[in-house]
Amino acid sequence: MDYLDDAHADVEAMLREIAAAVAANGPCGVAAAVDADETDGSYCAGEGCACAAWTYDADLYASLRAMEMAAGERPSPDYMTAVQRGRVDPWTRASLVAWMEGITRGHAGLAAGTLHRAVAYVDRYLSVRPLEAVSHRLLALLGATAVFVAAKYEGDLPEERLSAGDAAAAAGGGLAIARSEVLDRELDLLDALGYRLGRPTAHTFADHFLARYGYSGGDAVHAVAHHLADLTLLDRRSLRIPPSVVAASALARYAATTLADAGLPPPLPWEDDGLEAVTGYSVVYLARCMEEMYDVHEMASLWPGYDEMKSRFAIDYLLLPCRLVVPLVLM
Repeated sequence: MDYLDDAHADVEAMLREIAAAVAANGPCGVAAAVDADETDGSYCAGEGCACAAWTYDADLYASLRAMEMAAGERPSPDYMTAVQRGRVDPWTRASLVAWMEGITRGHAGLAAGTLHRAVAYVDRYLSVRPLEAVSHRLLALLGATAVFVAAKYEGDLPEERLSAGDAAAAAGGGLAIARSEVLDRELDLLDALGYRLGRPTAHTFADHFLARYGYSGGDAVHAVAHHLADLTLLDRRSLRIPPSVVAASALARYAATTLADAGLPPPLPWEDDGLEAVTGYSVVYLARCMEEMYDVHEMASLWPGYDEMKSRFAIDYLLLPCRLVVPLVLM
């Protein structure tokens, strides 16, 4: 299954559907197209009606899906071989991701989406900038600078951001990295990214999906779904998967998670048809990504940093095999 090719077709179809619905019936046409069971336009009250909110939500989601597929804002899935010629391998990348996660955890005030955005920046940078030589110091500087830039993008308040001095100190560890080096690397990073910094991440999509069902943080659903998406960052196979697919898979995966204190989680509003109504993806379509999420847990030794990332998570849980979520005949 090629998730990237499928995602292009899905976005084009979604945009056509929204445009046709608006042209035919106004905002209520979009509401009906998005979820015919909940909104059929029968209670439209004109400006400010519930249909307008559905129109906005559908249009926002379509825009996010289009942005995630923009060619200039995606990392190359094979950059480790095609661009870096093996100088950066999956093991090195996973180690760097886990180290960056440690920085974001160590600075508790950073905006929640900082890690995913920072990792995306690193992957995109390495997709276009061949490194002549790879050293721990170089990767530490790159990773800390990516966190610095991502925190500025994600954070609305000063306390949600990281100063260049803090980034240099985080990258340091005896490496004597100066604040000026972080600022110089920031310019290099921005140039490599073409100053395009806003591609939605799996964290963005997870928040969007969860908000549709009233989850805004502080609950196990929100915490575990985001954590599963975080761990997926360790796996270089995630480079070929659109962020929206990762986020939807994390939600589906939560339904097959055993929580230490509560056993199986309660029935969720997105299970069965509800998941597809909100995300556009069926559980069957997500099966391969969900299985790879399970791999990260079951073959943890393949991903350096897994133990550290999981140990820093406050909720004790166990993932159930994917075959208990999706019948094997459908996978």
